[in-house]
Amino acid sequence: MLTAAAGRQLHQARTWWLENRDKAPEAFDEELLVLFDILETGSSTLGQAVGQRPGVRRLYLKRIRYFVYFEHVSDTEVHILAIWHGRRDELPPR
Repeated sequence: MLTAAAGRQLHQARTWWLENRDKAPEAFDEELLVLFDILETGSSTLGQAVGQRPGVRRLYLKRIRYFVYFEHVSDTEVHILAIWHGRRDELPPR
């Protein structure tokens, strides 16, 4: 499940990607589909722990250079909290 903030970030990032990455417009959607499959079938130890936020982890999508911040709220449910470009120096807002 995407939080409202993550949904807005996803929309903004995808819009930017489609407007500016004409050589690989499908890459953004492809990477997200792979990510959703990984999160759906993966364990709660996937990705890197984000030390400042207990329970929150992140995965880096190298092809599109975005971090996806998420947390497992149960064995079967994952909340995507943020989609944040890897070049930003700060963490996404809480």
